[in-house]
Amino acid sequence: MSVSVVSQIYWLDILSTRLGKHLRRGIPYDDDVCFTEVMFTGVSIQFWLEAAICVLHMPPFIESREFSSTFMSNIVVYRLETVGCAGAMLRVYLAWRPFAHWVLKDIPSKHNIASFAEIDFNSTFVIKWMLNSWHAVIYISSAWLCVLIVASYIFRLAEHMHSCALQHHQHPACLQPTARTWSLYGREFDKENDLYYVNSVWFIFTCITPGSGGNVAVATHFGRLVAAVGVICGVLITSLTTAALGNLMIFTTAEHTARGILKRESSRMAYTTAGVNTISLWWRNLKKHEITRNQRKMGLYGYRREFVAAERVLKVELEECASTSTKIEQIVVRTRHMQAVMDKIGINLFISMKHKDQPSFKPPTPPSRPPTQ
Repeated sequence: MSVSVVSQIYWLDILSTRLGKHLRRGIPYDDDVCFTEVMFTGVSIQFWLEAAICVLHMPPFIESREFSSTFMSNIVVYRLETVGCAGAMLRVYLAWRPFAHWVLKDIPSKHNIASFAEIDFNSTFVIKWMLNSWHAVIYISSAWLCVLIVASYIFRLAEHMHSCALQHHQHPACLQPTARTWSLYGREFDKENDLYYVNSVWFIFTCITPGSGGNVAVATHFGRLVAAVGVICGVLITSLTTAALGNLMIFTTAEHTARGILKRESSRMAYTTAGVNTISLWWRNLKKHEITRNQRKMGLYGYRREFVAAERVLKVELEECASTSTKIEQIVVRTRHMQAVMDKIGINLFISMKHKDQPSFKPPTPPSRPPTQ
């Protein structure tokens, strides 16, 4: 069922690509897409990878089987159901497509916009869209929680589902001493399965957030693989968090404008203060009064310099305090307004010239009658 849904998704993608080429380039549109085109086109590798993940499961009514491997001279025995459950957990990625569709559901005419701007509203665009908003914290926290839950469950299957420690084991390797008593880093211990899910959650939590693995010694290759993937996911989530917070800390255009206005108003206060200090120092020098230490340090020249600098900032127009993007937006609005006015003037001139070129209407004169006698 899952493979059928995935194939329909790729089938719709091929139809969408053909429709775009038909509308932009005039290539004849063919709505007949066979299943072989989905399997052997440019996206066939991605399709086969998704199909393999969706097909991987433990078939029903199959007798339980066990297989063994060796890790550092220790025998590890897994049941086929354990591996099937771990593979089935990878299907969590299928929830990404409806989630991405939900994120972009408020964009009107997104296909027309994508064709006009020559971009694709793919997963990369969705991630950028999510991280460039104040909801980025919620999205990143949800991704972190999802990785924690899934990776903890797979680690529990990999590390604490040793078949020899379960009841009714049938594999002959479980009869060997190294299947029950393991040796790890020079220490021997009886292998027991830790069935508490919270312990696996703690281990993955310390892998995602650098915590040295929570003092847990990983005893299988499968467990090391899950731990390594958890560490990589933790690094990626941390990087995305840093990027999202860095983007949110940038001032918006309105905030840049407010900062410019605040600087202008601060200069107004400095302008008044410098003028008052200049007059006060001049009056004290004139009357031979005592001069303060700050006035002696600044002098008339220093106060005059502050006065001129504040005056220079005050002479800046209020519109100049806006940010560059705000100025560009104002220029665009004024240009459109001027264009509308010029179009209206041109239409009025054309109408007036058209009426001027037409001959004026004169009523016909009646024929003259011969004079009566």
